[in-house]
Amino acid sequence: AHRARRRRRRRRRRPRTSPERGAFAMSWTASDGTASWALTVGAGTALTSAMALWYFASPSVSYRARAQVVLAWMLSLSIVALVPLDVVSTMRADAPPEGLAGAWDWAYWSTFASTWFIIPLHQCYEDAADFSSVLRLKRALRENGIMFGIMFGLVTIGSVVMLASESLSFSSLRAYGIVLGNVWGISTGVLLMGFGLVDVPRSIWLRAGYAGRLQRAYKRVAGVSRSLHEAHAKLAAQVTAVATTSRVMPRRHELRWAMSAIENETPEFASVHRGSLDDAMDAAEDDVLDYDYDELNDLVKLRRTVRRCVRVYNRTRAQYVLAIESAFQCEALESSRTSSMRRMYRSPTVSVRDGSLGKCLDDLEYTWTVILTPILLRLLAAGLTFFFGLHHHG
Repeated sequence: AHRARRRRRRRRRRPRTSPERGAFAMSWTASDGTASWALTVGAGTALTSAMALWYFASPSVSYRARAQVVLAWMLSLSIVALVPLDVVSTMRADAPPEGLAGAWDWAYWSTFASTWFIIPLHQCYEDAADFSSVLRLKRALRENGIMFGIMFGLVTIGSVVMLASESLSFSSLRAYGIVLGNVWGISTGVLLMGFGLVDVPRSIWLRAGYAGRLQRAYKRVAGVSRSLHEAHAKLAAQVTAVATTSRVMPRRHELRWAMSAIENETPEFASVHRGSLDDAMDAAEDDVLDYDYDELNDLVKLRRTVRRCVRVYNRTRAQYVLAIESAFQCEALESSRTSSMRRMYRSPTVSVRDGSLGKCLDDLEYTWTVILTPILLRLLAAGLTFFFGLHHHG
């Protein structure tokens, strides 16, 4: 009797499984492998993108731009991760993993939407200088609408011309669109492959030649220096325009708040000019100072121009610093290469090693940098050239 009571209690406690729950459990078990590799690919791409963004992003970059960059990198890395899975399943002649086709569709259409809609819209939104988010979004939609309108108009004109000349029929319009899409994709692929087949091995081979490396570094410094001078001149002109417009605008003007916002985003006048504002106004061109503070559109135009000049100047200044550091490194490397004492010279921006351990590390660096690196780079360039040529011939 005691055993019978225990059996009845166990039956009461046993959960009852409905057909729907059983089907759900079976489907989850079948898709467990798909969920595992999909989760692995997603986590890996997200972690890699986040680490790269943390390393390369400037603190001044907005969170919207960071999210857009992470999305773009995740889509690119997901495609790179899906290719080996597809290739392995094809080579083994096995059935592809469940969800692989859906993953390809998701990656393709997400990349398509980001390339043609999300990224252009976000780019125009960030570049817009309107004083509210709604106005910035409207400007971004208008600019993208103009771009797509021009593209659609060109395609429409081409289709009408071909229909009028009877070289195209209404039934073949769909095939005509597919041909245009394929031509665009093939042309882009050919250009990118040409860059990879020619320029990558060429740049590696030139990097191995220390004789002309110093001259190329000097030329780069000269080019970036000219660009920095031009960027500084444009920024100084816009700073003068902001200071002039702020001077002539009444303090109680209804758009004074917009002028104050522009002044907060503009560098200080003394940081880009050595003279006074009157001297800068005399030296500036008339079209630079032609802003009407009574019109909000003119203030938006001034703010947008100032933002662009600041971005260009900061980017060019960073390139100039990198070019100078590269020239210092090339000078130190050339001095080390021509040294009869096998001495490792260092750039002024790098600290000098002391002691016997520092001498040993300098000898190892000299052997790796001066002797082995040129040989390995030339071998790598020759191997890439042979591989690309063999692949192209095949």
